[in-house]
This record gives sequence, structure tokens and C-alpha cells, in this order.
Amino acid sequence: MAGNLDVLEFTLEQKWAKGLSIHFCNALESQRFQNSEDFQQSYSLCQVHSEKLVTWSPQKTPETYRETRADGFIARGDSFKNSHKKLVIRTADCCPLFYVDRENQSIAAIHAGWRGLQQGIHLVPFREGFDPKTTWIWCGPCLNGDNFEVNQDMWSLFDKRHQSNPEVFATKNSKGVTCSENKRFFQCWNFLELEYKKIGVELFYNVEIDSFSNENYNSYRRWNKSNPDAKTPHNYSWISF
Repeated sequence: MAGNLDVLEFTLEQKWAKGLSIHFCNALESQRFQNSEDFQQSYSLCQVHSEKLVTWSPQKTPETYRETRADGFIARGDSFKNSHKKLVIRTADCCPLFYVDRENQSIAAIHAGWRGLQQGIHLVPFREGFDPKTTWIWCGPCLNGDNFEVNQDMWSLFDKRHQSNPEVFATKNSKGVTCSENKRFFQCWNFLELEYKKIGVELFYNVEIDSFSNENYNSYRRWNKSNPDAKTPHNYSWISF
């Protein structure tokens, strides 16, 4: 596995996954990509903060998938490998997650906001045949920790073991400042790491870039504060051979 930290691109060289690339665009790259012919030929979804994943098929057009209400793709075998098509995830604080099961020749591309995480979208691939022991997962730029303060109506929806875990829902930020009684700081990176460790995922790689604090990336929370009436631009991420 090789990575270029300047452009956040990772290329695999293992077995079936040889030549597979995962790319996380910053704001400038995302704008260029959205205006390119490459974008028109890539596959993306009408993301709705659900736990639904769809199986990619070369028989369906990019236009068909853009009208499909779901939050992730699963693709398998040489039909995907030989297509050289990009499966694209769009985020602006949510987690872009990419899974590679090199033994079962399967990949997944997932848009995971807190609603999706609460519903368990990050575990769906393992209910669809992915083996944790042979799966590697990448998490791209997203909101985390100090910048992800949430109300009780959000954190109370999670499993009680997570609600009471200060590594997941912290009452103090990294500077030691205590939040108000009904609020918590959602440590989504820790949440994912704990969830994947519990089921024995072989590798979880987090780029550890907070989309709010790193202004090279688009952030709904940062953008909405200064442009409340404008549509938030997105960060694009993709996986392809």
C-alpha cells in the first residue's frame, strides 16, 4: 500500500486488489472534479443519511444511480475491476468510508453521517459477505471531537455502551472545557475504531483530518456559519481500478 499525503491517494498492490486506488479530494480538487467529464462518467448516489447500500452493476448507467436513494455501493469481482469506473462518495463533514476485502474480491464505498453510524451503516458490508479478517478500511476527512458537539437528542439514540463511554461521547474537549449538561463531543473516529476492533477488522486507516478545522476541505458546519443561505460545497472521494 502506498500513499501520497499531498493528494490523499492510496494505491493497493495486494492480490485481487492490485492497482486499486482510493482518493480523497480537498475542496479545490473537488471543484475541479465536479466540473470534469470524468465526473459525468463516474457513479454516485442520491445520498439520504440511511443505512442502505446498493450493489453496483455495469448494466446500470451513472444517471440511474444518481437517482437511487442510498448511501453506499458494494461492488464485486472482475466486472468492477475491469470497468475502471469510479464509485464516488460526497461529503461535507460526514465520513467517507472505503472497504476492501481482497480475499473475497469485494469493495464498498460508504457515506456515513451520524445518522448512518447510529443505524449501523458501517457494519452493513459484514452482513453482506465481507470478512473482517481480510478487510481493510479507510476513513477520509470528516468532522470529529471538539468540532462535533451534539445535543442529547442525538447522542441518546446510540447504544448505551457508547453513550456512557467518554472515548465516544466526551463531556470535555481536548482543552479540558466541559460542555453543558445535555451536550457531548462526538468522537466519531474513536467510535469507528472501537466498532471495527470489536469484530476483528484487519486494518482501519484513518487519515485523521477534521473537515471543520482544516480549511482545505469543505465543512457544512464551517460553511453554514458564514453562508447560512448558501448550499454547502462537497468533498468528493472515490475508489476505482
